[in-house]
Amino acid sequence: MKRVVCGCFGTIYYAEISKNGFMSGNNRKDVTDDALVAVLNHIMAMDEYKDRDGFSGYEYRVGESNVNLVVYDNTKYKLVRRDDTGEK
Repeated sequence: MKRVVCGCFGTIYYAEISKNGFMSGNNRKDVTDDALVAVLNHIMAMDEYKDRDGFSGYEYRVGESNVNLVVYDNTKYKLVRRDDTGEK
């Protein structure tokens, strides 16, 4: 079965997955740019993006952290580090 998967060095491939769950090295195709553009277009097509005037995304739990995958119009929004992170 072919699937879209991320390799260990961050490249996104459309590749055959073997029965043991590993990606085959044969006939895999680098689809990193296509995958990122598809996700960008998906988020920008969400009602939330239009309702918030150019800001939308997803929040995921990864280990002990909440992470966000966000698309925003940088003429209207700015990404800044929170002051309450405790980091120096």
